[in-house]
Amino acid sequence: MLSSGAEPSVFHYNCLLSAATEDTSVVDTVFDHMRARNVAPNVTTLNSIMNSRIRVNMWERAITVLSALPVELRDVSTYTMALNALSKSEGAQWEGAAALLREMNKRNVKPTTLTYTMGINALHKASWQHAVKLLQQMNSTKGVEVKAASINKVVSALEEKKYMKETKGN
Repeated sequence: MLSSGAEPSVFHYNCLLSAATEDTSVVDTVFDHMRARNVAPNVTTLNSIMNSRIRVNMWERAITVLSALPVELRDVSTYTMALNALSKSEGAQWEGAAALLREMNKRNVKPTTLTYTMGINALHKASWQHAVKLLQQMNSTKGVEVKAASINKVVSALEEKKYMKETKGN
């Protein structure tokens, strides 16, 4: 494309980023090239970069990408991936997940089944109350199917709470 004199667009870069999600060094190179040519990234660009980081268990770097994306550009895919990234932490990021869910609600971004599932995954270990509330919201949202995996996460959180209570009582 460059040899023909045509400049690649954000669409072309996004295609490359999507194809390279498993290789973060390629993703970084494509993104650096994009910035060097002053091609402005869009939500798809940053979602692809976040997805790349999540796929190779770099959840902290995925969240860094999220912070670079203005709130008004975030879509349901952005939030779902961010919740997925936070679910991969060791429970310390549940507050960040709860904040993202509140932000989605405030902006009227409708969660999908996957968004709710990732939210429950991010919340269940540290905040069973939030996980139960999110499962209830999931159940009452039209067009969203409650999956067994989401129910199982909440049940395991409740079982853990009961176990902890029994342990403290003895």
